[in-house]
Amino acid sequence: MEFLEAMIAGWSYLFSRSYRLKKHCEWQQNGGCSMLMGLAFGFAGILLSLALLALAVWLVWRSYCS
Repeated sequence: MEFLEAMIAGWSYLFSRSYRLKKHCEWQQNGGCSMLMGLAFGFAGILLSLALLALAVWLVWRSYCS
């Protein structure tokens, strides 16, 4: 479930201005460590979702080409 949260948080941070503003306000109140963890969590979610997509494409490609 945490992987799904990471994916949603990462893509929301990229595409939603209101989400970014909300997170920046939270990070100003909580400090820099919270910001680093939040960005790392979101970045990991984006990488995970792209890796899963690449894996799915590769499996489909392999099944059609063989």
